[in-house]
Amino acid sequence: MPRVERFWEAFSTPFRILPPSAFPERQWPAYLLRLTLGAIYSAEGRLVPAAVRVGGVEGDQVMAADPDTALLDPSDVVRIAGRTAFLGNHMAHYGHFVTEFLSALWDFRRLDEYDQYAVFPFIFDGGSVRFAPYHTQALECLGVDPRRVLVLGKQPASFALIDVFERLWHNNDRVDPAVVGVYDRLLAEFGARRNDCERRIFLSRQSGVGLQRMANTGDVEAVFARHGFEILYPEKMDFAEQISRYANARVVAGFAGSAMHNCVFMRSGVLVEVGDLRSQHGFHKMQVLANSLRPITPCRIEYVGDERGVIDVAHVDRRLAGILAETRRHVGEYVRHAGGVMTPSDCDQPAAALGRAAIGAVTRRTFEAFDVAVAIETHDPRLYALLDDRLPSFSVGSSLARVDLRYRVIRARGSLIVTRARRTLSIVQDLEEAADCLVADLQSMLGRLASGWTFLHAGVVALGNRALVLPGRSCAGKTTLVTALLRAGASYGSDEFAVIDAGGSVHPYPRPLAHRAGERFVSAAQLGAPVMQGAWTVGAVVFAEFQPAAAGPLQRLSPGLAVLRLLEHCNGVRQRSRETLRSLHALASTAPTFAAIRGEADAFAPQAIACMRSEGVPA
Repeated sequence: MPRVERFWEAFSTPFRILPPSAFPERQWPAYLLRLTLGAIYSAEGRLVPAAVRVGGVEGDQVMAADPDTALLDPSDVVRIAGRTAFLGNHMAHYGHFVTEFLSALWDFRRLDEYDQYAVFPFIFDGGSVRFAPYHTQALECLGVDPRRVLVLGKQPASFALIDVFERLWHNNDRVDPAVVGVYDRLLAEFGARRNDCERRIFLSRQSGVGLQRMANTGDVEAVFARHGFEILYPEKMDFAEQISRYANARVVAGFAGSAMHNCVFMRSGVLVEVGDLRSQHGFHKMQVLANSLRPITPCRIEYVGDERGVIDVAHVDRRLAGILAETRRHVGEYVRHAGGVMTPSDCDQPAAALGRAAIGAVTRRTFEAFDVAVAIETHDPRLYALLDDRLPSFSVGSSLARVDLRYRVIRARGSLIVTRARRTLSIVQDLEEAADCLVADLQSMLGRLASGWTFLHAGVVALGNRALVLPGRSCAGKTTLVTALLRAGASYGSDEFAVIDAGGSVHPYPRPLAHRAGERFVSAAQLGAPVMQGAWTVGAVVFAEFQPAAAGPLQRLSPGLAVLRLLEHCNGVRQRSRETLRSLHALASTAPTFAAIRGEADAFAPQAIACMRSEGVPA
């Protein structure tokens, strides 16, 4: 259950937008453009973490810089009587509003009980707050009277009583499935079933930043129109009408961006995203999160075009034709349902039926990974070799007493369909894409299901009789740094996960190293490095953020701060929060933790090794 924190006599600090250069003593990600100040503090002056949009994750260019403590000047404060609900930062940007902001309104059944609602501005519209029609319609539906919204601006305020609602959606990071309740409430209000609208809709653009990423929008619209899609411009539509159209569509297509986040209002069906210059290969992280909330089949037309944003429309036409041919059979587009609209169970059933009809000679592999029983079925045994390149060597068995995760990769009409149980994960074109999709989902599910284990996104190496853990997100340079440490004589544990047990020891996840250039998968043996086995005591944890031509000193973190930093890199923390915290506390209390900005990996490797030696750890 999401949390509400209640505070008496809490106060807010003034809202400000600053450049990162305003705090030169702190180390910020290189891609950061703006910092925000403005938060809720307890009566004792302690920061309320749930009231802060932290930001800065995986390319998010805005980050909060609020200090841990603050003092209130009683001579310059606005006093707010009664009961106040704090709802976070107001988002004038549609995509951030539908995802981040609405996720704080999960307790909508009692929001109308408050005397007022407090919000901070954000960077949009220069830090001002405006209510577009879609803001008003959504807020009123969820029990919030827009006329009673207080904007916490340049003057501090104190509150007789304020409730801080947990945000369920964190930009580029994670989403709590409980947020679906908010979207279901909006669907109940605006998404009545209807037969008077097109079942295929294409969400295009006539204005906005996204238009700059596609030079021949009209040509792409023409392709979709020839395939029976109605062309819509969401920015010109009423919010209620938008939700109604998404809820009743069988196929929703559009350019990558905020419009695609509207899949949270789809009951079922197929989502087709057209890549642009910003997202040429693969769904953006926010879209991956949105896709996970509904029983939909996400498909993608990768960007093929030039650097000006002129997409190859012939490629779009061919790819779209293939997707539609597949979805007619797979999602039952031509099966008539009561009211003409599919239900989630309707969407699931054709997937199972297709599996039975199209399999042919199916092969099966079963194995156990951290006590999770996995079965993979496919008509093409070449898949297993691709999985071996992407996964550790788990113990393979011919049969299991139980199966916790069942995957199937089946070819039908030129496409490959990847499913977990009755859920379609993706429709792709080649076996490597299918392997990537399956592995990404499997690793995510292991973090949720592997009881007793905490999966931390991190590189792991061993020196002497201790392990070095290097937390980092995807594309943060973990593999490059691990490779440099192997060249320096370390043993290999992982370039993807540090698996932590309840006592804080680390266990290896020794998949082949996954490079993004050159030979993609490289084994530790090819680098002449031994592979770690069993449990290892952690000698040090090092957060090393790569910035070209930059380097900074190693800074020691307190155990409490270390746990907070480690939580940002945990897989499955929402599902097993108590277990995860126990493991991380054990790790942080026994292993020193450091943070640094690093330059090239080979130059930083000796510093990382010195972290362990400086603590008197034999290495």
